[in-house]
Amino acid sequence: MLTTDEPLRVDEVAQTILQNSLLPVWRIPAETLVDIFLHLSDDEGIENIETKPWKSWVKVTHVCHYWREVALDNPLLWTHLPITLPKWTLRMLSLSKQAPLHIDCFPQHPTHFQALLRALEHMERIEYLAIYVGFGSDELSKLSLITPAPRLKCLRLLHGDCFVVRRLPDDLFSGQTPCLRAIALVGLCLDWASPIFSNLVEIDISYSNIRMHLYRNRALPSAEDMARILRNCPHLQSLQLIESLPRPTAPGLPILPPIPLPNLRRLVVEGPAPDCASFVKQITYPPTIALRLGCSECTFDNILGVLPIMCSYWGSKGGIQRPGLYLFTGWEGVQDTLVAVDRFPTLVDGTIPAGLEDPTGISLSGDDLLPSPRPSRALAEILHTMDCGPLRAIRMRGDKAIESNDWIVALRCAVNVHTIHVDGPTNMFGLVDALQQLTEPTENSTLGNFALFPNLHRIILEGIDFDTCSADSTALDEALLGMFICRHESKQSLELHVRRCHHVHRIVWETEDHVSKVFWDGRDDNEREEEREEREGDDDG
Repeated sequence: MLTTDEPLRVDEVAQTILQNSLLPVWRIPAETLVDIFLHLSDDEGIENIETKPWKSWVKVTHVCHYWREVALDNPLLWTHLPITLPKWTLRMLSLSKQAPLHIDCFPQHPTHFQALLRALEHMERIEYLAIYVGFGSDELSKLSLITPAPRLKCLRLLHGDCFVVRRLPDDLFSGQTPCLRAIALVGLCLDWASPIFSNLVEIDISYSNIRMHLYRNRALPSAEDMARILRNCPHLQSLQLIESLPRPTAPGLPILPPIPLPNLRRLVVEGPAPDCASFVKQITYPPTIALRLGCSECTFDNILGVLPIMCSYWGSKGGIQRPGLYLFTGWEGVQDTLVAVDRFPTLVDGTIPAGLEDPTGISLSGDDLLPSPRPSRALAEILHTMDCGPLRAIRMRGDKAIESNDWIVALRCAVNVHTIHVDGPTNMFGLVDALQQLTEPTENSTLGNFALFPNLHRIILEGIDFDTCSADSTALDEALLGMFICRHESKQSLELHVRRCHHVHRIVWETEDHVSKVFWDGRDDNEREEEREEREGDDDG
């Protein structure tokens, strides 16, 4: 029953709507408004709705009655469900009508999971499903994930528990996901015979957070399981296996034939070195692939199984020419990283081949590689097996010493290197010594040729504090100066680039007459100016 004042308010609203209908904003066609609203929602995403919906693109629905009716009548505007706002989730389930749904959520409260359960009741409409569950939560197992998902195209399930690999229902979606093309499982495993693993173009399975290897090993697929999955995905374009490589075939069993993956563009494989070698040898893929291998638990023995993989695409015939080499020798995380091979377009003259979207690299790590009495032996073994002819630039970082003889043995064939980039704290004595060693004199030169990098013309020093990077900084200064003098006297003057370095002014000043050019950002000058201003401020005080 209306009160005395309510009819007046209704009349006022109707009058206002009538007046607003004469404004230009009411003349915009509904189709154009919908396109504008969709662009706004795409630009801002769902983040603003998840936090403050009245400050997101939703506020455009408050401009006028016409705009609001257009927005509320278009289901595509309400398909990204904000699970952490249960009331909005229910409202948008209604407004989206039968349009495909997009769910990307990190539920943390019981009400969030209740809203997610309500959304999963519409599984026949869900097109994108990503659920991230934190450590210690068992709520994922309570979700209804056994209903067929006929529209589902992308599935991402992540569990943050770093001690246990959780198992998903064997009858996930009842095996009925005809449109599924991308799957990512982190900390979760599934029956490897599930029909879900069919016709996929992206596979990402990661157990990198798992510390209890017993649980992880139980979850790993067998070589036969993985072979079956890959054969069922002939159009696979991206494959990422992080600590989830299949168990190698047991001795005595027949070796499976290689599986062709002609459409593969990206391959990321991380795990124990023997498992990496065994898996990569079981597949064939285009030479233009973006390849990253992270081999852990390396020893001097098992890296020999990885070396052929590294060499097969390093400047091989028909493969990508690797113009850049990144050497990291030092402590990183819980293990010593020995070497990483990568590309550096900013250092290398020329262009990187088209189609290489991600850096292509290989890293080896192991507790007993670098702490050994002669850590550089492994580096020499690895680099000596590569075709270093295409190499143009080298970037190095790390505090583990590489002896000069090992530098020469490993990279003697890299005659086309023109740039060396020393990045951050680095033990450079071995490299500096190798750079000034000469071979036997020849008829054309009484001094002989340089044993390492005869075409070198640029050295970049970046992010180094020469007062702390070595126990004997004076000896390092003199070693660098001696190297520049040696190259200068042999008619091979170098360019010196100095960036973000500390206590480097002595090296710059003393090498100016022995290099072709010096490019210095003046970091030490700036520091001395700041120190002078601080002293003057103290004196004034």
